[in-house]
Amino acid sequence: FWLKSTSCTAGVVSLCSAATMAAVAGSKRMVNARMDYCASISAFLLLFMGSIFAVVGLTGNWGSATLWDMVVCSSVPIIGIINLPDVKVNIDETLCNGDLPLTEVEQVCGKFKVMRTFVVVSLLTVLLSFLCAAVACTSATVCSARRGITMVAMLVAAVFSELASVCALAALVTALTLPRDNQHFAEIGEPGAGSICTVLFVLLTSASTILELKC
Repeated sequence: FWLKSTSCTAGVVSLCSAATMAAVAGSKRMVNARMDYCASISAFLLLFMGSIFAVVGLTGNWGSATLWDMVVCSSVPIIGIINLPDVKVNIDETLCNGDLPLTEVEQVCGKFKVMRTFVVVSLLTVLLSFLCAAVACTSATVCSARRGITMVAMLVAAVFSELASVCALAALVTALTLPRDNQHFAEIGEPGAGSICTVLFVLLTSASTILELKC
């Protein structure tokens, strides 16, 4: 009888231990799923805001210019009193068509093309990252048990968002190297809606990358 009682007690202890381990594992899965959901939602919102900032960076002002046109200041006085009005010119059609073989003009044209390329790439990559974050968010919401889908989607989103951040930062660095000693180009590269939004874009995409890598 004593042997049978001991055997039953051991069986009960074993069952309790297995139930406890199962409960702990289930609780851990719930915590992980909750963390994945919060991280994916946060990254999704950050990338959504970053996409808006990227559009503003592509179309907004960088000082007295956008990435597509600029305002050229006139320095030719009329009768010594009246100055000619500033002229808004298209960068590609006017300054960068080869008709003005000036060193500073060529430098400005080249740098603006580089800035434009970096900003366009950053916009495209942040949109891809946004789509991946949307997939991760949907996966964490609908099928939280399949954590692998969420992790893969967030990892891909992190790669794209980091690439977008690096490209936007490269555009900002290029803007800082624009010539400023010529009065015609003095205000180019100064803070404007486009450049400020690009700075915010870098901050948001960097934060989203951190969140995505924590999944």
